[in-house]
Amino acid sequence: MTIYFNHRVGDGVHYVTKHRGDSSENCILYNLFILALRHRIGALNVLWNQVYPEDYMSEEDMAYIVASALPVTEPFDPASPDNIRDILSDVRVIKCFELADLIEQLLHSRGLVF
Repeated sequence: MTIYFNHRVGDGVHYVTKHRGDSSENCILYNLFILALRHRIGALNVLWNQVYPEDYMSEEDMAYIVASALPVTEPFDPASPDNIRDILSDVRVIKCFELADLIEQLLHSRGLVF
């Protein structure tokens, strides 16, 4: 039996919708989008393209990620150190290690401790 539930920071990868069988990967990227926006470290698609130039992400791609994740992602506080750690952990779960490392470095350069 598969259980479907809305994504919360730190949940990792799971199914979020029964009708399409979507996983929470877009939710994880959406949370990262909110984190980058809140801390003004750059547009997520631009940061993505810095570390994955062979897998270009356009503004339209980012808009799709946001639109698909928004209805199934629980709200969170992007300033919380626990949430920042959990978001970066989730990003690593989906094997975006370079992106997580870049964002972690940018956050630290802004004096954030988490």
